[in-house]
Amino acid sequence: MLFRPIPVRPGLLQTSADPELADPASVEYLTVSSDLTSGINGLLKLCAKSTMTKILIVEDDDFLADLMRDCLAASSYDVSSVGTGVEALQQLESESFTIVLLDWQLPDMEGLDVLKTYKENNGKAKVVMLTGMRGRKDDVMESGADGFLTKPVKMNDILATVKQLATGA
Repeated sequence: MLFRPIPVRPGLLQTSADPELADPASVEYLTVSSDLTSGINGLLKLCAKSTMTKILIVEDDDFLADLMRDCLAASSYDVSSVGTGVEALQQLESESFTIVLLDWQLPDMEGLDVLKTYKENNGKAKVVMLTGMRGRKDDVMESGADGFLTKPVKMNDILATVKQLATGA
């Protein structure tokens, strides 16, 4: 039977085959040094951070932003969202993202301007432009976008694009 350690407090790990379903009488505890516990916790946090794809949604339509955020979060992505170009540039300056889903038409500026400014500032995230204007794909791709999706967009298309960019496949 495989046991996995569960940190209870510094210096104490709980082991159980299934901690949620374990009979309290069968739960085992291991005492370990606080250095080992902090080392294990640090390693677990590092592993979680290194495999988590962090996505920024830049969309002023609250319904669509919520739908994308919920769908991506349910697929185990770390998702944040903002509704304006200025907020997007501030967020991109203060945090590191893997992927940006960027609406073309924002209340304060065009998404294309956000894209150009971000890329001029050596932005490393992959950027996917979302727009209802089908004829603008060439402009978007020439400006440094890594993808282009036309609205109305299907959530399956967003998930497939995000997965492709996140894995490099």
